Amino acid sequence: KSEEVLKVDDCVLINPDAPSGSGLPFIGRVLAIVKPDEAACSRPQDRDVQLQLNWFYRPEEAVGGRKCFHGDKELFLSDHLDQCSVKTVMCKCRVLSLSRYQELAHVEQNDFFARFTYKPAQRVFEPPKVPVFCVCEMPYNPDKFMVQCDQCTEWYHPECLKTSRKALKSQSNWRCPDCMRHSQLRTAAEATTASGRPAAASPRGDADDPAAQQGQQQRGKKRAAE
Repeated sequence: KSEEVLKVDDCVLINPDAPSGSGLPFIGRVLAIVKPDEAACSRPQDRDVQLQLNWFYRPEEAVGGRKCFHGDKELFLSDHLDQCSVKTVMCKCRVLSLSRYQELAHVEQNDFFARFTYKPAQRVFEPPKVPVFCVCEMPYNPDKFMVQCDQCTEWYHPECLKTSRKALKSQSNWRCPDCMRHSQLRTAAEATTASGRPAAASPRGDADDPAAQQGQQQRGKKRAAE
């Protein structure tokens, strides 16, 4: 039994043996604390203070199961409401936003985060889409190390680039493969220009030719009119 003082909006771990089954504790947010009228209660258990809760779901408990981008401490806030005795509370916990979770200097055992809401009856998540990163095009997982390209500012997983975290950390100015490739092509083009080789002719004709310009303008007007 928890001796902590509970208040509305606290997040709590609920003994899984009390409501049903066994295993990991249930996690809920306190919506209301209800003290029953003892005179109207015939059974002792009905005299317990009741908590109205908003349940959190673990990825394994939701449709689709756990994905590779789900963090170890990730939860989904659901619209599943319930009520249980205050005696089933094991202890309080923290369920933070993803941004606040990232700011933690040390993640405690009972620290969690939530970035999605889940409607179990409809089996849908909100938001339905989130930003994706890296060549794997996966949402951000705070448990996986990522490195940012100093040129394009995109984020990458070392393993997706077939390199290591140690190798990337040793570079003070790191550029991703795409930016490296574009830089090499630009350098090659500048070298070709500096060597005096004639530039390739434009497939659309000479841009300085008045006749060509007029023809392009007329074709543009024709397309616009159509």
